[in-house]
Amino acid sequence: MKVRLASVLSPAAAAKPAHAICLFVLLQLYFASNMLSFGFWSSSDSVFGYMVVFYGVWIAGHVVALSLFLAAARRFDLAWLALAALFILSVPFAWDLWVRSIEIDTDAIRRTVKILLLPATYLYFRIGLGAVRWTACAVLLLCVLAFMGHAQPAVSTVKSLYFDSVELDRKMNVHVIMLDSFTHTPFTKEFMGIENPAADHLASLDDAIYAGGMGFVEHVPTKIAWASLFNLGQRSVNYGSFSGSTPSRLTVLLRENGYSISTGFSSDYFGWHKGEYVDNYYRGVVRNLMRTLACTTKKGKLGFCSEFSQSIFSRLFLEETGRTGDKSEVREIRTRTIKEWPETVIDLIDHAERNATTPLFSAFHIYWPFGHTGGTYRTGDTEMLAEFKRDFVNKAPQTRKVVEHIDRLRKRYPESIFIVSGDHGPWLSRTAPEEDRRFIVLDRHGVGLALLNASNLCAWSREWLARQRYLTASRMLAATLACNGESRKLTEHFTDNEEFIRFGESFSKE
Repeated sequence: MKVRLASVLSPAAAAKPAHAICLFVLLQLYFASNMLSFGFWSSSDSVFGYMVVFYGVWIAGHVVALSLFLAAARRFDLAWLALAALFILSVPFAWDLWVRSIEIDTDAIRRTVKILLLPATYLYFRIGLGAVRWTACAVLLLCVLAFMGHAQPAVSTVKSLYFDSVELDRKMNVHVIMLDSFTHTPFTKEFMGIENPAADHLASLDDAIYAGGMGFVEHVPTKIAWASLFNLGQRSVNYGSFSGSTPSRLTVLLRENGYSISTGFSSDYFGWHKGEYVDNYYRGVVRNLMRTLACTTKKGKLGFCSEFSQSIFSRLFLEETGRTGDKSEVREIRTRTIKEWPETVIDLIDHAERNATTPLFSAFHIYWPFGHTGGTYRTGDTEMLAEFKRDFVNKAPQTRKVVEHIDRLRKRYPESIFIVSGDHGPWLSRTAPEEDRRFIVLDRHGVGLALLNASNLCAWSREWLARQRYLTASRMLAATLACNGESRKLTEHFTDNEEFIRFGESFSKE
């Protein structure tokens, strides 16, 4: 029995324009929801705001085009034209946004998903137009679930207020500086065939404890690394502790012992506003989409990371200054690019040291110059590895300059402790099989790490660090704050990660 093409392409029920547009918009929102989730939960407020504007304009343009097709379909009684328009106009968001935004290991699988999306989209509209309410509710639920995909479990701030009180007998100034994706030469030599002059310079400094191949971060990536540091090495998803929006074990401890607490990030990655649990929260301003977490690859999502998009983004979201602190202490920072941020960090610590009236603690993150692999990086791809190596080699001298600036700063304030660490490794193991544990652990958790002005540590703390089979920034921080009496309790909760020990010791000794 012959089935005419027109009947196959016709929806199960007549397409009412309002219903068709509703189902179309909901489907596009679903296709965009994974990117929007990443922008909201893992990028920054400004990037997420621009995503809403950018994809909103795209959807609005598609709705205008769809409305014209729907009008033509009703005018000429061509039911198939309405379904065809719904189907065709959904392809850009399906293929160039949704498929690109999900982690797919190979091009073959990516192409297969694209092909399977075609009949799925067709069936969605053909069947959905006959059951609009049920279909709309189902897709709306999927949108909510997809949007929550990059969210992390909430942490009870009430529980975190009841940390054990510890009296510190020594209250020296402490500054923790994390460099993004900063690893050490033992790793780069083995897995990339190159050295890391920035880490090597850090290893050459005097009055320092350098971890070498035994430097690690307990939990990764960036937000979790900082959250665990603010919990003195224990795993935490309390990301608000960095900006002070929620309390942490560290900030409660420091506040009770009279410290002034300052934090800073080169963008609004940890949020726009200072919370009540830190005294100063500095942030840079995102000027370039290519330097945000949403654009770690040159492949744009519907042109989101294109030069045109960057220009519009700058005009809509560019700010002149970053501010922090109470009004009486606000210092306007007139460096607004990520490239200028390392100098800003040096200036902020220097300014705080020169004007200190209380013990100081600061935690600053430097995102540039080093960076990790992009979201589409494939482990084992020789071309991708070669490209990353070239970028690494080009940025290494700039990273060394950052380390040199930190060294000069710590010599200016010899009675203060400076801890320099990577927040995680370069993430070359992005698609590595789970069985390759050594590569994965060393690549993600192994970092360049040093404590500068180590002579300021009390004798007990130096001995405690010397007994550790590997070092982390959290262990160094706890040892810095501990000395005699009950302050030694700060080191009691640390337990060893056997993989860190085994894999760290496996580096060949030259």
